[in-house]
Order: sequence, then C-alpha cells, then structure tokens
Amino acid sequence: MDRRTFLLNCTASLTAPCLASAAVSQNLETERRDRHFRIIPYPQFLRRNQGGIFLSNGHILSGSTTKEFLAAGLLMDEAKKVTGSEALRRNVGEDHPRGARIFLIDWSHDSRFKTELTSNLSQEDQEFLENDRTGQGYIVRTDSMRERVIVSGSSAMGTLYGATTLVQAWEVKGHRLFLPSIDVKDFPDFRYRAAADWLLFAEINRWAYDWGDGRRAFVKRIKRKLDFCLRYKINMVFFDGFGWHSEKFPGYGFMMRELNQYARERGIKLLFAGYGANTQPSAVLPEHNIGTVWKNRESYPYGEIYPCFGHEDIPGPYLGTCRANEELNRLKAEEMERFVRDVEPGALYIHHEDRGVGTHKEGDPHEDELWRTWKRRDKRCRERWPNDDLLAKDGGAGAVAHGYVSCLNKVRNVKNSDSGYRAAEDCEIIFISPGYNPIPTDHEDWNNHLEFWSNVLSFMPTRENVSIGFREIFLQQRTHKRWVDAYKERLAPLNLNSRMFSFLEEETTI
Repeated sequence: MDRRTFLLNCTASLTAPCLASAAVSQNLETERRDRHFRIIPYPQFLRRNQGGIFLSNGHILSGSTTKEFLAAGLLMDEAKKVTGSEALRRNVGEDHPRGARIFLIDWSHDSRFKTELTSNLSQEDQEFLENDRTGQGYIVRTDSMRERVIVSGSSAMGTLYGATTLVQAWEVKGHRLFLPSIDVKDFPDFRYRAAADWLLFAEINRWAYDWGDGRRAFVKRIKRKLDFCLRYKINMVFFDGFGWHSEKFPGYGFMMRELNQYARERGIKLLFAGYGANTQPSAVLPEHNIGTVWKNRESYPYGEIYPCFGHEDIPGPYLGTCRANEELNRLKAEEMERFVRDVEPGALYIHHEDRGVGTHKEGDPHEDELWRTWKRRDKRCRERWPNDDLLAKDGGAGAVAHGYVSCLNKVRNVKNSDSGYRAAEDCEIIFISPGYNPIPTDHEDWNNHLEFWSNVLSFMPTRENVSIGFREIFLQQRTHKRWVDAYKERLAPLNLNSRMFSFLEEETTI
C-alpha cells in the first residue's frame, strides 16, 4: 500500500499545511520507493545503503519523557516478539555500553545525547528537525561502522514515530535482530490521519469493538487497537457519539478518561461527537442516556417551546437553534463542559444544522432552507442580528459565530489538575455545519460559502486547536479549483483561522 492510498483509506483529516525545509522537498522524488521495505505509511524519503547492523544484545539510550520511555518500550517489546529473546535493553546509566546502540533523541530539548550526536547529522537534517512545524517529523540514520542508530524527532512525538518506522524496517537473520543501513526523513502530509471504522453507524455511534464480553475486555481490546494505530501513525479515531452526557452508563466517564489518557500518551486523539444545535431526536433518543435533546424554550426546563432558525422539517426549527437565547446557550455549554471535564476527550466533533448555505434566490434548485428560516427567526435573534442576509455579520453568520463561541469559551477553560489535562491544548474542537459542502457545479453557492465562513470566523479567536469541518466536497467544475485552496486564499489575507478538518473529499490527493 503506497502513501497516498494509506492516507485516503484512513479518512485523512486536513488542517494547516505541513511545512518542512525546502531542501527536503527537493529530494522527495529521489529514491522515494524501496520495495524491499513494507513501511506503512511509506516515508517521505528513504534510502537504503550497503550493509547494516546486528542489534541483538544492543542498548537503547534515550531521554526520560513519557514518549521516549514509550518508544524504548516499543522497541524492546517488538524485538522480543520477532527474536524470542531479550534482544534489546534500555540503558540504565552506562555512559558507553558495549554493542549496538539506538539513540532516541527529542530534538526540541537540549540533552547530552543531542549535543553528542549533533556532529553526526548534516546541516540539512538539523534544519529539518528545528523547522518542522508538524511536531511529528523525524529522521533515522544508521552508522554501521560505529554500530549505532540515531532516531531523532522534531518533538517527542516525532521520536516515537521514528521508533515505529524502525520496527517495520528491521528483520531477523539467524535468530538475531538486523537493521539494514538506511536513511529516513519523514513528516506527515496531514496533521491527523483518522480511523473512521470503529463506529458502525457512520460518525454517530455503535461501537464496533464492543463484543459483549464485558468492560474489562473492551478496555484491553481498545488499548491493543490504539497500540496498533501508533505503529502505523494513525493519530485520531472516531470513537463515540452522539451526545454530551458523561455518564451514559455507570462508569462511562471513568472508563473513557482512562482510554483517552492511554491514547494521549501515544499522540492519538479519540474523537467524540454530538450536537451543538439542531439536535435530532432520531440520533439521540433511541440510545440510552447519551445526551439532551435541547429545544428553544421561553424558560428552562419547562417553558413554552418556540420556533426559530433551523430546519423546516418538523420539529426542526424548535431543536435548540435559537442563538440569542442565552439561557439555552449556557445550558448547552455547561453540559459540554461537564463532558469534557469527566471524559477528557482528544477531539470534539460538534454538529449543527445539517444544511448548506446555498443561495437566497427563490425557486433556485440550490436555494437552501436556512435562508428561508433565517428570515422567520425569533424576535430575540431578529433584535440582535437584524439583517435578513444569512451570510452577513449582522445576520446569519453573526448568529452562528455567537453559538460557536458560547461553547468554545466553556470547553477551552477545562483543566484537570490530577491528570494534567488541559482542553485548550489537548482537545481539538471541530465545528461542523451549517455550510459544510459547497456545491461544485454552482459558482454562486461556492462563493456564498466562502463569504459565510469568512464572516463567521471574523468573530472567532484564532486558536491552534479549533477547526471548521467540511465533507463531501468535490473539485469545482470547469475551474477544477480545490475547496481547500479557495478557503485558504479567502481567509489568509484577512488573518483569520484557516484550520480545516476535512474528510470524504475527492480533492484530498497528495
């Protein structure tokens, strides 16, 4: 399986472009494939040299971060599996152990090993490690004459990924562990490579790995699957949904917190999904206690229900869509905040009106009902956002942005001192819809979506962990323009957050 097929089959999620040194990109087409190696995903650059190193009875030398310990443990465990013996051991303080040595180096921190081995890396390698903005880049260098292997990442995560490449490259010769002499330089094309087949019901729910054998067996199985994900650099999993109750069954929060911590140590984000507005009862009520079906009410919990902006189908305009109802905004945000505090998710997939923004022309085949229902919005929304234009800052775009910010502020402030979890750093927040699939055959629709999102994002803070989600997007007809390019071209000059979470696209080719 080549790199392109792997990424597409993993339902790749696209965010900011991955940046590496210019010198690296110029060399990518040289010796890009060596069919001797079945490394998945295949590195950006790999060269096989003459010779190699027998690693058996060798030592692993590394720093003391969690991921460096994990990388050392991975190497020792995998070596034992393929050789049947304790082929490698972690150095416990010997300055110059005899035999082959594997150095695990986090280049983002100064260390004795980094200082010692700097001279063994070219200036190009050092610049790559210092300038890699993905936080996942790494190099692997073998020095057969000195019997040593250098695995260095631009961060601790990159070092861990370098170790996962190493275990795919080595082989067994005569019961001894052997590593061919290789040079590897790698970084991801996509920040997140997501596994989307752990749920049976699309991105909604129904656990594929719940086999009815109890909670303990489920947890062990998921941890094995997460270890498998790490080996192949899959770093996001669509894990559960579609609601924000943190005790969907007794012990749910505690179990999920344990699994999220295990995933977080391996650089994997477990994604949990639910509604931010327009809560559909058909996706929530049949399940047991997964979340609240919020409705627009004059007061809570039992006030009169009223319609507002949203779907036209009954009871669409009633389902928690009024962005000017601050009590509703507060209750929804507090439910989400409790969920994040109790579960410690790696990512939130927050779904709103399941519609595009289309065009306002009456009778147009692409006319979207959101234009019609926005004009029929409740008096609260009309007073706050008086413009009938769905795309306007003082119209629909402003209202949608206000709804986003209401929950964003609550979620990002979650901190758990006992575990060290900080949502502002550890949780990717993805806002899905309205307007997640511009129509490629309609240039006006395409441009309306660009205007809508530029206006929405003008109200939102630029954050490294906040993305807008798009799906089912195809190349624009006639121009063959990619949505990701059009989106960034529109937002970049305005200095707006252009981070995008994208899947199920024709255009996500490499």
